[in-house]
Amino acid sequence: MRKSLARTFTLLVLACTGVVAWIVIRYLQSYSDRYLIAVIVGGLGLAVGIVGGILLARQKSTRRVVLILAFAVAALVVPAASMMMQRVTTSSFGFTVYGLIPVPVLDITVDANGVLWFRDKTHLITLQEVTPLIDGSVDVLIVGTGWHEVARVEDAVLKVVPDVRVLKTPKAFALYNRLVAEGKRVVLIAHSTC
Repeated sequence: MRKSLARTFTLLVLACTGVVAWIVIRYLQSYSDRYLIAVIVGGLGLAVGIVGGILLARQKSTRRVVLILAFAVAALVVPAASMMMQRVTTSSFGFTVYGLIPVPVLDITVDANGVLWFRDKTHLITLQEVTPLIDGSVDVLIVGTGWHEVARVEDAVLKVVPDVRVLKTPKAFALYNRLVAEGKRVVLIAHSTC
């Protein structure tokens, strides 16, 4: 029974890992290191699957089995579900939740496919930073300049797509959610503090 459960767990984790790695390769088109990220995700999933399978085969406590299984599935499903939700679910000064992923203090970028990433904590948003996020299918670029509008945007960024909106971060998040719900392909860059 335990060996059967261990095999099932391992296969479940590997299947989830394969799906997440496929999503990374398919949708992380803006990042040149997407294949490296997919390999890392795949490797972590393989390690969790093998170690989890071994632990499950040796465990006598069903509660431990359930906890390990829940942790492994959550670690793979939360990022994928957040990307599918494609919305800022809550925010306050220095704290943002994108989908199901809490992001304390860090500034964020979200590409047109809904992939969350993190930007350097600077007060200047540059063309060099924005260019990898933009492809021919982007309808709107939204820049959140912070809760007190401290971040600045280079003039060249304002010309990268026909529709660029520069707003306070709370308004940028609200506009992002509305435009994504309308089916627009939106890129979001947001300063989470100042």
